[in-house]
Amino acid sequence: MGIKGAKASLTNRSTEAIAKATVEVQYYNEDNELLQTKTVSFSNIGAKKTATVSIPDHSFADHLDYKIVSVQGAAEPFARL
Repeated sequence: MGIKGAKASLTNRSTEAIAKATVEVQYYNEDNELLQTKTVSFSNIGAKKTATVSIPDHSFADHLDYKIVSVQGAAEPFARL
């Protein structure tokens, strides 16, 4: 049981580089109860490129969900969710 060695990939489909993107990862047990929320960051993703980062392990989680919290372009923020 638990989540170990998971990775997340973020694809930049725009023609502008992404300086930083923040993703919230939510860990759930088998009863779909939220156990913990952690944040992972991506940085320097070129236009039309993909970056992959490791997601922190969780000993008790059965599954996870994620959402993009913010995206910042090289010059200034262009999306905040």
